[in-house]
Amino acid sequence: MRKRNYPAIIILILAIAAPAYADWGKLGQDVRITNDANNSYYPSLVWTGSEYGVSWQDDRDGNAEIYFARIDAFGNKIGADVRITNDANNSYYPSLVWTGSEYGVCWQDNRDGNYEIYFARIDATGNKIGTDVRITNDANDSKNPSLVWADTRYGVSWWDNRDGNYEIYFARIEATGNKIGSDVRITNDANWSVSPSLVWTGTEYGVSWYDNRYLDNEIYFARIDAIGNKIDADVRITSTGASWNPKLVWADTQYGVIWTSSRDGNDEIYFARIDATGNKIGADVRITNDPNNSWNPSLVWAGTEYGVSWWDNRDGNYEIYFARIDATGAKISADVRITNDTARSATPSLVWTGAKYGVSWIDNRDGNYEIYFARIVDLEAYIPTLSGWGMITLAALLLIAMAWLIIKRKKQVLEYGG
Repeated sequence: MRKRNYPAIIILILAIAAPAYADWGKLGQDVRITNDANNSYYPSLVWTGSEYGVSWQDDRDGNAEIYFARIDAFGNKIGADVRITNDANNSYYPSLVWTGSEYGVCWQDNRDGNYEIYFARIDATGNKIGTDVRITNDANDSKNPSLVWADTRYGVSWWDNRDGNYEIYFARIEATGNKIGSDVRITNDANWSVSPSLVWTGTEYGVSWYDNRYLDNEIYFARIDAIGNKIDADVRITSTGASWNPKLVWADTQYGVIWTSSRDGNDEIYFARIDATGNKIGADVRITNDPNNSWNPSLVWAGTEYGVSWWDNRDGNYEIYFARIDATGAKISADVRITNDTARSATPSLVWTGAKYGVSWIDNRDGNYEIYFARIVDLEAYIPTLSGWGMITLAALLLIAMAWLIIKRKKQVLEYGG
């Protein structure tokens, strides 16, 4: 009689049936947040501790207005879109923050005949509080605000051409929305400084931007004290040229900054660290490496590592990608593709929840640009936890089936003599 190795058969079946997950990846499907015939752009995503909030600019009203929506922890949209601005001109580039009890949002707005920075408050359930607050007031343009919550008040940075060229400015805003003091000029050079990214460390602010004072775009950094005074001189972070759109984060004891650079002949994502006093730590770290372009990264600190998302056209169209960077600045594992559709996915906004990442972006898979959302998790740890009992059940059923086959075979041997 031929002997059957039933344990080996069980192990083989389990090995085939067991899911093979590699590191971090997308959990579930992309979630469409907006649904209107016009375009929705530039999402700004935050995590409140129990749900997500997202703000964006939207053309559904015939001009660009600022909108807001809530998303639960599982990625389900809560309620309808909330219109935050309502004026005949355009409102662009929202920057959203969570204070612990409500949201604050800043944007640029040309209702006054030129672009000015505006601010509004939104309660935890998504209702706008009060009216729009004008933060800047000068005859020229103020653009692209970066808003942070600083424990008891807001800080905001933007670029401004009141001085004849674009310079970086800063202001503080009370929790109730009233501006504190005057605008503070952070940069002062003959060329332009644009696209600030502002963070709060717990005791002071840090700001990064890109600057062409040497006739080639470079990444710069500066510190600002709690009451709005600039600390020390500007710090030049890059020296290779062609670097733009930095995103700065505070990582408990140091800063991390990420940006796009064309130093390699195409656009790639680079990263660097800066100590608490503003000194650059080590060399630039190249995060992406493919022959096409990688743009506009969004960076977050996850407690022990950084997460970064960007848009990338290595697949023939622009898709959202994700990667992890350890606390020392070394890249962890390979790039992870988050979106997969034939249209363009762009301008991601990434957050960390304490257990997973959330990312929002714009996507024109529906024929116009809509806001989408997805969650990114450690699949190797997360998915088997969900399916563990299923695997145990499968193993038990297989053991029962094998036992039945053994018993049946023994009966056949006894009845028919093998």
